[in-house]
Amino acid sequence: MNRIPSWKKWASLCLLAVLLLVGCGQDATPTPVAEVVPSSTPEPTETPLPPTETPVPPTDTPEPTDTPAPTDTPEPTATPSPTPAPAVVVAVTDRQSGEPIEGATVRLLLASADFDAEQTSDAGGQATFTELDTTQSGYTVTVSAPGYQDASAEVGEIEGEVVVEVALEPGVFAEVTENSANLRSGPGTAYPVVETAAEGDIFEVTGKNEAGDWYQVELEDGTAAWLAASVVTLTGDGESVAVVEAPPVPAPVATPVAGGGGDDEPPVAGGFDGATFRDYMVDLRFYLEQLGGLLDRLYNGSAESCGEFAEYYFLIAIIKAASTYDSVPPEWTGIYNEHHWAAQHALNTNEAILSLCANGGGVISNLNYGAARTGINESLDRLIPAIAAANALLGQ
Repeated sequence: MNRIPSWKKWASLCLLAVLLLVGCGQDATPTPVAEVVPSSTPEPTETPLPPTETPVPPTDTPEPTDTPAPTDTPEPTATPSPTPAPAVVVAVTDRQSGEPIEGATVRLLLASADFDAEQTSDAGGQATFTELDTTQSGYTVTVSAPGYQDASAEVGEIEGEVVVEVALEPGVFAEVTENSANLRSGPGTAYPVVETAAEGDIFEVTGKNEAGDWYQVELEDGTAAWLAASVVTLTGDGESVAVVEAPPVPAPVATPVAGGGGDDEPPVAGGFDGATFRDYMVDLRFYLEQLGGLLDRLYNGSAESCGEFAEYYFLIAIIKAASTYDSVPPEWTGIYNEHHWAAQHALNTNEAILSLCANGGGVISNLNYGAARTGINESLDRLIPAIAAANALLGQ
């Protein structure tokens, strides 16, 4: 049999006593029971938690930024070559052979800056000009060499080294220096005119007469004609030009050209005198030049020049009549005809201007002025070589 522990017996008895006291009413005075004061229960202490990481405050979320558009990668540029110093190199060659010409005279000109430099081409046909003013434009090159026709060329904009190629035409050339010049079938005014050349026209010389005062030249169609040496300048060695035989002189014409005589202009009595006739020609040249100057003044509004213009007009008519002969030596026939043609041509082409002055003057139209001025120029162009030919016949 199991024994109940004694503490449990005591506990059970105490509990039973309490219940009896409660059940017997409240009037009964309870038996004081010693109060069991429970011992104080210690306050629980917080178990410290392990330290945690210090929280990082949240950062502001950045505003989204625009993504920049990609830029084009630039193409690599070539490194520029150094610019050579400004220079003009003139290369001179023979047009026919293509070979360089040594010893040519080369000039570089700039009129606006009064610049004029000259060099001689080297064995390679070159002449080099440096120390140039590249801010200026309008340089020109002229080249001449013995046995060649002169040539020129324009120089463009000078940037670095500029090469100008000039090809020279070999031969001897005649350039007309008068306003116009007659090309004749032979070396003299007794030969008929086959063509008229203007100032600046250039012809290749193929021969000369024995006296050397007429040159045979080649025309564009390949035929030959003659120019008076007094109306041209030569390029090349004139001494190297061969003497060629002149064609026969045409039969002389005793009767002057139209206007050189007639019912209103009786021939001069007495024989022909070359010196006197030459003096008439010189006087006619002076009258023509004066008439031209007065015509220019009238055209520019100087109406008071009308009287002088009319005076010289009639002097031309008078000298034409005074120099008319009934017979002329054969060697003077061509000169005689040129003189009378020059006088009559000037009278015909200036008749409208004389009429205007006779009616009190007025404005000269461009058409009338052009016809009158051209007529005077053409008369002088024919008369001046004729005077030179007359002087040659007189040994002057």
